[in-house]
Amino acid sequence: MKHLLILSLLICCCITTTFAQTKKDSGLRIEQDTIILEDHNNEKDGTSVSLWIPGLVFKAASLFVDKQEEPEVKKLLVKLRSVRVLVKDGDFYAPRFERKYNRLAKRMKRRNFEPLILVNTGEEKVNLTIKTNKRNNKIKQVAVVVNSEDSFVLVKAKGKINPQNLLKMTQEYKKGEGISL
Repeated sequence: MKHLLILSLLICCCITTTFAQTKKDSGLRIEQDTIILEDHNNEKDGTSVSLWIPGLVFKAASLFVDKQEEPEVKKLLVKLRSVRVLVKDGDFYAPRFERKYNRLAKRMKRRNFEPLILVNTGEEKVNLTIKTNKRNNKIKQVAVVVNSEDSFVLVKAKGKINPQNLLKMTQEYKKGEGISL
């Protein structure tokens, strides 16, 4: 009964925090867990998705992970506070997202985010940054921003993530054991 209640709460949270838009009223369809936005009236093609997942969803998901088999995954899920995903693609991408990318990069630098990976190749820019807590060396935020000529992606995760747990997870994955979620 407890798992059924948590699962229904998880589904309700996911449904209420997902927003997708299109100019056409019936342009949203879901196929195999993929959101596809269409607009045949105005000849618009592309994707516009904004998603915010609260930490409660991750805590509920951690109940389904076995602590003996995947202790690092369970710890990571418990420590996540929220995840934000923003995707603009195709005709929903506008030149203003170039300015948005530049503002985000400046804001992250001002707020003491540390760059891990910066890739600038012609039309594409990728920025992976983290913000750590100086007292206990835990990762407070991770941000990935991708801007190309026709798409913009922002993924931002907040939490109290232990870097050692991430290292253990990646080492297990490299060994070929994989992570069973």
